[in-house]
Amino acid sequence: MQLLLAVAAVLSLALLPSPTAAHNITRILEKDPDFSTFNHYLTVTQLAPEINRRETITVCAVDNAAMSDLLSKHLSLGAIKNVLSLHVLLDYFDAKKLHQITDGTALAATMFQATGSATGSAGFVNITDLKGGKVGFSPQDNGGDISATFVKSIDAIPYNISVIQISSILPSPEAEAPAPGPSQINITALISENNASEDDSKKKQISNICHAASMNVEGKEVDPSHLVNAPAHNEDHMMSWKDVVVRMMEKQN
Repeated sequence: MQLLLAVAAVLSLALLPSPTAAHNITRILEKDPDFSTFNHYLTVTQLAPEINRRETITVCAVDNAAMSDLLSKHLSLGAIKNVLSLHVLLDYFDAKKLHQITDGTALAATMFQATGSATGSAGFVNITDLKGGKVGFSPQDNGGDISATFVKSIDAIPYNISVIQISSILPSPEAEAPAPGPSQINITALISENNASEDDSKKKQISNICHAASMNVEGKEVDPSHLVNAPAHNEDHMMSWKDVVVRMMEKQN
């Protein structure tokens, strides 16, 4: 049976992190379950490997409650990617720098702006020191209203990456507009030597990316949970992940 379409592009990057990466946003965020939803969507939108390849950035993470507010809007996966890319600032802001901004305000470009998807002032975020030691964040295309404030520092590798928590999702009409989802590749591009692993983190990564792509193989939608729960082997031979996908597709015929 011929396989046509399957999981999202850069699967190999998800399975085999670049050895030159000085940081891993997934590992930083997985230490705190409060950021599990944000972390999950960085993976399924394929933003995580993009973040890991960049230097001198700030990731403005939000907790699960704030992510629930975003997901309640029922945006496309492409739009969710644009919204989250607005939360990746292309400059380094740790807690100290945030409270010592020259003239009390700064304008930061974001990964959303760098993709070329944003037009005009969209894709830029204003950072403002407020009274009482608070720091506010507001997207340029949101009328200048302060929509989120700095909560705490999560982790930092000085001048490489700063990961902070902000109070809520940054609203942006342009980022929330319908957008294409992550691209797809042929299932045969899966790394053949990656037999079903006992490494739960690999299974979870594959499941997340399969979920993002909806696993539309020859028009059959494969439940990604099957991949996590699939046996690593049977009595006859070790099953590769490609074999598992085929087996799950056959079950749904």
